[in-house]
Amino acid sequence: MVNNNAAAVLVALDTLARGREVVVSRGQLVEIGGSFRIPEVMKRGGARMVEVGTTNKTHLRDYEEVIGPDTALLLKIHKSNYHLIGFTEDVDTVELVTLAHNTISRSWKTWEAAALWIFPSTVWSKSRRCRRCLARASIL
Repeated sequence: MVNNNAAAVLVALDTLARGREVVVSRGQLVEIGGSFRIPEVMKRGGARMVEVGTTNKTHLRDYEEVIGPDTALLLKIHKSNYHLIGFTEDVDTVELVTLAHNTISRSWKTWEAAALWIFPSTVWSKSRRCRRCLARASIL
């Protein structure tokens, strides 16, 4: 059991992706609560970070081009406390989950999904957003 999202990301990376690739958009390499930086969390979790896209624009094809046999996860950071505005584009969560499901069978969005992967019954009943995203992606 962990008490914050950074710790949940660390545990999940260590469990699901140690020594393997985790693909993340450059626009999501942020510092989250408690001064935890995504690249540092990924390194500490033993994952090899693969950056895709640019700071302001990431397309689905960016993810598609780098997925390989050593890819463990596609990671998407929830924009709970930051926003990019202007000339920007990001991959829809459902599209990303569907891509992962069709290629590597794992995708991970940091809002509540940390607990979802590790403790499904706990989060399932509490997060309509999680349920909608997963249901739309047809991965249940």
